[in-house]
Amino acid sequence: MVFGKRAGMNAAQRAKSMPQGKLTLAHVQAFREEAKKHHGTSGMVSPMVLPAYTRQV
Repeated sequence: MVFGKRAGMNAAQRAKSMPQGKLTLAHVQAFREEAKKHHGTSGMVSPMVLPAYTRQV
């Protein structure tokens, strides 16, 4: 995201006043489990450094 100076300053002040929880990756695991329920895994890693079409000559 890009902020202007005042918006960035206000966002920083607000972030300081918000309670901070413990950093975990539990949300990633929950997302993966939910995606598996709905067969939402594509097997594709993102972002791709070299997409398949770049190797075609």
